[in-house]
Amino acid sequence: MNKLKELKELWHQRPWYENAASIVGIPCSLAVIVLAIVQLVGIWEDAAYVYMPLTCIVMLAQTVQNWRKQRGVAIFSLCTAAFILAVAVFILASPL
Repeated sequence: MNKLKELKELWHQRPWYENAASIVGIPCSLAVIVLAIVQLVGIWEDAAYVYMPLTCIVMLAQTVQNWRKQRGVAIFSLCTAAFILAVAVFILASPL
């Protein structure tokens, strides 16, 4: 029970935008994992069109979470998100 109080205190000490990034990042991460498995198993062949933008959202959430304490990691996450977004736009814009 003491550990739960420590976690609540830590949650309230963080800025609201870091908490919001955590709330957005966790479900998106789970969705990326599920969609990647669904595509690898062969249930849905076009799942990449959904999980690539979700991966970009996860990387942006990590950027927000790391910005104050690990600026280098945050900048790398931001660059990775931009690269994923560029690849997703290129794939979606290319003719089949």
